[in-house]
Amino acid sequence: MRMVRHGYILLEALIALLLLAVGLLAGLRLASATLASSAEAKAHAFAQYYAADKLESLRALIAAGEYQRTACPGAGSLLVSSEAPEQTTVQGTIFSRSWQVTPQCTPSYRVLRVEVTWQDKAGPHRVELASLLTWSDPARVRER
Repeated sequence: MRMVRHGYILLEALIALLLLAVGLLAGLRLASATLASSAEAKAHAFAQYYAADKLESLRALIAAGEYQRTACPGAGSLLVSSEAPEQTTVQGTIFSRSWQVTPQCTPSYRVLRVEVTWQDKAGPHRVELASLLTWSDPARVRER
């Protein structure tokens, strides 16, 4: 005698659909996390570029007269700290850039610091680049 079982095929189909839905949700979650990570990496890369750009523009202001004019650089110099942050907006994110120039008298050099800050859904972020700047006279380098 053979027993007839009804409804098992329907139950198996529902379980298969449930497993498929869980798999699709996991895939969507992974894709959304990847997009968020990519956006954060783009923001960090731009902040580093934005800071490096200012650092290089500060370094380009250096001239021989800057270091020959005074024993301790800084008086009347074009290399000064920012009074208020500069801002730029990239893809809806506002990046603020400020910098500080600290003269050192012995030995004669300057410490340049550029800081870029921004805020996104994850919270506030900050990138800081620093460099030492000194004058090297090309004529004296040849003498050595």
